[in-house]
Amino acid sequence: MIRFVRTAIRPRPAADLPSLTSARAGALFLDERGAATAEYAIATMAAVAFAGLLVVIFRAQATTPARSST
Repeated sequence: MIRFVRTAIRPRPAADLPSLTSARAGALFLDERGAATAEYAIATMAAVAFAGLLVVIFRAQATTPARSST
């Protein structure tokens, strides 16, 4: 049996964090590292969702008999 032990999460002391100046905030805001990866991830998720929708539609059409109007 696996036991999970809960430990208290201690926040980092404020002394470890650099102060947020307007120059540093601007640099962080303009930093685009990882933006392309995020865009690819979003596009991949949209493509998977669209493919899933097509699978549902085509399976539904394949299982229902074709109705003729005559």
